[in-house]
Amino acid sequence: MGSIFNYNGGCVLGMSGAQCVAIACDLRLGANNFTTISTNFTKIFKMNDYVYVGLSGLATDIQTLYELLRYRVNLYEIRQETPMDIDCFANMLSSILYSNRFSPYFVNPIVVGFRVKHTMDDKGNKICTFEPYLTAYDLIGAKCETKDFVVNGVTSEQLYGMCESLYIKDQDKDGLFETISQCLLSALDRDCLSGWGAEVYVLYVYPKCISLAYSVSVNEAKRSSFISSIENAPKFTACAGGRSKSDRHSHNRNHSHKNQINASQGNVIYKQIKERGTPFRFYNIGDSFYGRILSISKKNIKLDILCDRKAYLNTSEYFRFPILHKYVFTLLKVHNIIRVKIKYIQTVHQKIAVQIQKYTYEEILSSFNNGRSLINAKILDVLDNHVLLYLAPQIHAKLLLRVGERADEYRPGNDVLVRIDRFDGPRGELYVRVP
Repeated sequence: MGSIFNYNGGCVLGMSGAQCVAIACDLRLGANNFTTISTNFTKIFKMNDYVYVGLSGLATDIQTLYELLRYRVNLYEIRQETPMDIDCFANMLSSILYSNRFSPYFVNPIVVGFRVKHTMDDKGNKICTFEPYLTAYDLIGAKCETKDFVVNGVTSEQLYGMCESLYIKDQDKDGLFETISQCLLSALDRDCLSGWGAEVYVLYVYPKCISLAYSVSVNEAKRSSFISSIENAPKFTACAGGRSKSDRHSHNRNHSHKNQINASQGNVIYKQIKERGTPFRFYNIGDSFYGRILSISKKNIKLDILCDRKAYLNTSEYFRFPILHKYVFTLLKVHNIIRVKIKYIQTVHQKIAVQIQKYTYEEILSSFNNGRSLINAKILDVLDNHVLLYLAPQIHAKLLLRVGERADEYRPGNDVLVRIDRFDGPRGELYVRVP
């Protein structure tokens, strides 16, 4: 049978971004490596507005430990009349696991959330800051705090490899959702003791509160697809320091955890819809998505949108002239996250073509031609007497080298701050200068 941790299978994954954190798990509950008992067994539990815990390992110990943690957190809130902060919760969990080291819980937890810091400015006003927090444990409570990602479970080796390859530092909540989803789903494809769907939570910082940006549950057995409905879907917001007004009226401590999970899953941004043999039925022209770059060529860029469909972006969307297409390798890198909009759909060939927002020289000049505004430009190439810069889609500029200025000070791929100098209308060339 092997390790007792492999008996029920399962894995959990935590990841941090810029003012956001994410936690994900699979939904399989197995028995003795060969039998799948359930495909809707969550391993992520909400402790309070700032703390989420993921438990992988023996299913009976997962349920027992969760009930003990829930009891301790509720008791703390009753006595202290304040929510338990994440440092206190992490130390409490470590103490519980270590105190049972001679008959341990066969559980490998991870904890994600925000460390809340209260300070005061020079005028005496209170300032509340939120710092992403990640930590993982072994079965006797040894902590491993990190700032990028944590993994646990039977799929930890596969998850480590995918996270090392795909993780990007300081992503926004949308990029973080794409990254953690790709890492989890790719790792599940390489392990037979986990899978049968996934559950992803992404939390980010609003002013004075923590918001649940994404609460996604996907069951692979139903062949569901992520459909973007950001504008129409309700958003779950958990205000700092207490529950929201609607949550206080509906909250009941006697409700089971299953009812709490079902209630929270009603507030999702990405819905799951069955395609029923009609690909692209719920993708509409003009819809916007975040896509991860899979491959780059001089003609087109291959993207993965929402971990579900492959899309293709023409390189001419970035450059006005074909001679500049070769610089796409300097501008973009594989695994970058970009925002695209569906241009057209070929249902026969099952191909989605996307586009990006493009600009004209008139728009750039009207916005930055005041002599004071700075533009963050990307260096494409360094030539004999000038530097070729990329300012925006369809907009490139030349930075003339001054007398005595060395060209090796500029390297392709680096960023440089510039100001608009002049625009040569007949030749269609934009010139910039270093401030």
